[in-house]
This record gives sequence, structure tokens and C-alpha cells, in this order.
Amino acid sequence: MGEEEVALLTEETSRSVDEVNERRTIEFPRSLDVNEMEDLFGYIVDNGYRQIRFYPTHMRATFGRGHEDNGDFSIGLEGEVEKEFGNGSFYNIPFRCRVNLEELFTFDAIEFKFEPGQTLEDIPMKTVQVWDDVRGQVDNYFS
Repeated sequence: MGEEEVALLTEETSRSVDEVNERRTIEFPRSLDVNEMEDLFGYIVDNGYRQIRFYPTHMRATFGRGHEDNGDFSIGLEGEVEKEFGNGSFYNIPFRCRVNLEELFTFDAIEFKFEPGQTLEDIPMKTVQVWDDVRGQVDNYFS
């Protein structure tokens, strides 16, 4: 494989990763705290989803071995969106809420999880449909 072919392949891969990241990430027009996130999840469930299960995670920053932590602490949220697709079949899509690093304890996006290296063609169409539908629900929530 020549240098031009490698460069083209690298560019295509980069574009594919960007497409997936763009579709799987839903940025908010403003940050939400935990209570507002719960309200947003309730809105999404009220508008066509079976349930959203979520749980807290936490992060703490340290400066390495033998050093005290700097006191930075943030809570995170992860979970699953559950959508029914007829015939009693349910589809669970995992996500995490992206922490706003400038305003701890708030969130500025939902990021759906996926396997690194996947392109949109590799991801099941129902998964992408849920990503897009939740994006629409989030847009409606903020409008």
C-alpha cells in the first residue's frame, strides 16, 4: 500500500469516526444539574420510551503516587435508554452524561456508547434511530 492510499484510508477512517461521534453525542444548549437531568429523562420517557435507567458514577483527580488529591470531585451519570420496537422486543442503548468540566456537578451532553473503530455502517440501524430520536426529544425539551 502506497503513501497516498494510506493517507486516503486514514482520512476516510477519521471522517467515519467524526460521523459516529457527531451522531452519538447530543450537546445541550446549557448545562443541567442532576435534578434537571432527571427531568429531561422523564420528558424522554413520557414521549415514547419505555424507561431510562441511570446511576451515578464519580471521578476524583489525583496528582499521582504519594501526593494528596487536589480535592476535585465530580459526579457522573451513566445508564441505558430502553425503547420498544413492537412485538414486545426492547432495545437498550447505553449512554453516559458528559460532565461540564467548567461547572462541576453539571452535564453538557449525552454521549451514547459504541465500540471504538465502528463506522455508522457497522452500528445497528435501530441504535442510530434511537440516537437520532433522543436528539429530537432533547431539542424539543429545550425549545
